[in-house]
Order: sequence, then structure tokens, then C-alpha cells
Amino acid sequence: MGAALRYVHIHDLTALGDPHIWPHALSDDDLTALFTSITFILLVATGYPADIHAILGPGPRR
Repeated sequence: MGAALRYVHIHDLTALGDPHIWPHALSDDDLTALFTSITFILLVATGYPADIHAILGPGPRR
């Protein structure tokens, strides 16, 4: 079986944050529809690591 790649461009990183904190964050169901529940995600972003960590939190949402 070959590898598959899906490119998803997310302009606003708060879409990946906790929906209880970030008003535009995607729900768990929406994230699962985009990435499936077993997908590894490579996040490439410009900015300060502390800011990205503050948005995404300490670890996986699930």
C-alpha cells in the first residue's frame, strides 16, 4: 500500500484550537472529517513557538 497525502491549508491556526476557547475552532467531528482519527499531522507555521503552543495546547485534543 502506498502513502497518501492530503494538503489542507488553514489560514487561521485558531481553527485547530479548543472550540471552548477559540470561537472559530473546528469541532472534533470537523477535524476528524478533515484528518481522520489516525492521521499524523505535519504543522508548518511561521510565528513564535510559544504563540502556536498557546493556541494548540500541550498535546493532542483527543
